[in-house]
Amino acid sequence: MKLIVLLIVSFAAGLEAATINPATGAGLQHDLATERFTTAPGTRELTKGATERFTTNPTTTTTTTTTTTTTTKPVNEYGFGLTSWNYVPGHRGGPSKWGIQNGNCFGQHQSPVNILTSHVKENKRLEFEVHNYNVTSSRFNLGNRNKDIAYTLSGWPPGSRNYIRFNGANYSLFEFNFHWGKENTRGSEHFVDSQRYAGELHIKHYNTKYKSHQEAKDKADGLLYWTFFLKVNSKNNNNTEMQKLINRFYITREGLSGFGITLSKTINVFKLLPAMLDKFFTYKGSLTEPPCYQSVRWIINTDPILLSEIQMTEFRKFRDSKNSNSSMGDNYRPVQSLYNRVVEANFDPTEVYGRTNERPSATRRPSATTGTRHTTKASSGVAIAAPCLLTTITILTAMLFTSMS
Repeated sequence: MKLIVLLIVSFAAGLEAATINPATGAGLQHDLATERFTTAPGTRELTKGATERFTTNPTTTTTTTTTTTTTTKPVNEYGFGLTSWNYVPGHRGGPSKWGIQNGNCFGQHQSPVNILTSHVKENKRLEFEVHNYNVTSSRFNLGNRNKDIAYTLSGWPPGSRNYIRFNGANYSLFEFNFHWGKENTRGSEHFVDSQRYAGELHIKHYNTKYKSHQEAKDKADGLLYWTFFLKVNSKNNNNTEMQKLINRFYITREGLSGFGITLSKTINVFKLLPAMLDKFFTYKGSLTEPPCYQSVRWIINTDPILLSEIQMTEFRKFRDSKNSNSSMGDNYRPVQSLYNRVVEANFDPTEVYGRTNERPSATRRPSATTGTRHTTKASSGVAIAAPCLLTTITILTAMLFTSMS
């Protein structure tokens, strides 16, 4: 009988630990990650500190790892040495294992995050200026990195380099890349009130106090990523400027070309963007791939880039030559805990997202209309369910003690 009572108490403690911290979003990460990986052979449980327990069969098997240091050939522009890193849940090179070879990935200022608008701090003193984007068409190299596609800057007209001024510092453009899902209900790295989009565009800049992005990559004030969500609008309403990029996708479709393809036509990045650029979220975070340097100032616009279903499908035709030439997609990192960080906005979030203190449900699936924010009265479902079960357990425990006496 004592053993039964101990098991019941342990189960109750586990339920209590699984509730969501409304101030930090801690606890939310596990549910979002589990939702993402429902097709995996097992379940994945993330806990504070980004540890992992992965169940591969009905009998629970706990896998533990030890920290080792190896030296291998760098595979990306940031010089990270783990050649097998990927986005596959439970894999030895998957997101939860990135920190084994680079402790930054287990840090407390990691990206992406779930932006809870009711906890966003309004700050209208944020300085954000865009320079030369509306007049400059620059030359880029297009590359299939077998995990995403990227456009690396290779040239621009004299005296008209694209740059952003944020809070007194200048950040110069060096690259932009895309992340996307294999379905329209997922793909973006960041969430807004637990809602995700079909994809995400990162326009990358480095602080001009440094000579290059290579020098700036690991500095606390080194990088700025100007970010836009990709939203599927309709099947036939193509984004004209995006189509110009898509028309050249065939060059690197199979992932064999690296960064050796210089596009014959210049690209005006500004024309890819939505008409409204006046509202954004911002916070301090990290690269969303190894080596996870905590050096990124994120500027996340509220208005998404609209694409057609046909255009979104073109992204999914890219192949990963290092992974049996499989279809590329779902190339996003799971959301990370905010810990003590604060997300700011240059606008009042209640004007756009409404005035509510409700917590978004961590377990509900996104709506079919990708990127459309909606609230739910089931948002406190996790917190409600646990007390009900705890009450039942308390009654059962009392009955056991009565029968023992």
